[in-house]
This record gives sequence, C-alpha cells and structure tokens, in this order.
Amino acid sequence: MRRAKPGKGYLLIIVVAVLAMIAIPSTYLFASTKLEEVKVVYEKRIQVITSRAKEFADNLSIALTYMDTARDDLKNARLNLEKTIFWMDEKEYDRMRNSSFDAIFYFNRSNALFRKSLSYLLYSKNSSTKEYEKVLDLYINYTRSAINLTHYGVLISRCLENVSISRAEEWMEDYEELKEYYDRYDEEMRSYLIQIKDYCGIRE
Repeated sequence: MRRAKPGKGYLLIIVVAVLAMIAIPSTYLFASTKLEEVKVVYEKRIQVITSRAKEFADNLSIALTYMDTARDDLKNARLNLEKTIFWMDEKEYDRMRNSSFDAIFYFNRSNALFRKSLSYLLYSKNSSTKEYEKVLDLYINYTRSAINLTHYGVLISRCLENVSISRAEEWMEDYEELKEYYDRYDEEMRSYLIQIKDYCGIRE
C-alpha cells in the first residue's frame, strides 16, 4: 500500500477550504441576484398597477366632468323645448322661433359633450378592474342614450322652428314621429340613471 507523500494531505485540506470559500459567496451572490430579479419584477408590476389606477381615475374624472356640463346643457335644452311648445300653443311664433333656436343650440352642445364623456368612459373601462365594470357599463349606456336623445332633440327643435317660420302643419307630422324616438331615449336615460343610483346606494 502506497503512502501519501508528506504535505499532500495538507494540500487537499487547503484546496477544499479554498473551494468552500469560493462556493459560499457564489451561492450568496446567486441568491442575492435572484432576489433582486424578483424585486425588479414586482416593482414593475406595482408600477403598472399604479399607472393603470391613475389612468382609470384621470379618465373617469374627465368623463364625469364632461357629463355634468352636458347634463346642464341638456337641462337648458329641455327648458327651451318646453317653452317652444308653449309658445306654439299660444301662437306666439316669434317667441317660438327664438326658444326653438336656443333649444337647438343647447341640444347640439350637450350632444358634443356627451360624446366626449363617452370617449373617456371607454378609456376608463380599458384601464379598469372587474370591480367597476358594471357601473361603468351603466354610465356608458346612460351616455349613449343621452347622445341619441340630444340628437333627436335637435331634430324636433328644428321641426318646431320650421313651424314657427312657415306656420305649416306639415312639419307637425315629422315632429310627432321624431318625438317618439326622443321619448324612448328619454325613458332609457331615466332607467339607467335609476340603476346607477341604486348601484351607488344614492337615495333622493
């Protein structure tokens, strides 16, 4: 049996010790690198979530701001439409023409603002979570009904304006036909508004 040369045992111990000294920091470095990678991934995810939340809040805020202004204009449009019908019954055609002109103006402006509101509501939905999908759908449907209502509001106001100018009853047939659509979308708006209030727990 051959004997190991003197010093070889010490050399082996030294080599093992050196390898251990290298391996321990390498293992730590590997683990540290992995932890850093995980940290970076989660930081990116948090940034994405934060960015989406901000985008959602910003778009919804803009949408509701446009909607509030559109509703104010719609209120003025309705008022002037009622005045137009009142002056028609009174056969005050000059006043009828003035109020129908104002109704057209407010219906048109309300329509444009509701369209802008709809765009931002759709942007909000793209960056929303499932938690808000239902109420956003209600707002979107409400706004689409408002766009249709204001469109027909313009058309019936123009019919009444023509009545005030020509005193012709032929325009009244068009008015009655268009008013059916106007009333339908008016009812839709009211229905969606009730659903929105119920969802949000608003009681008047």
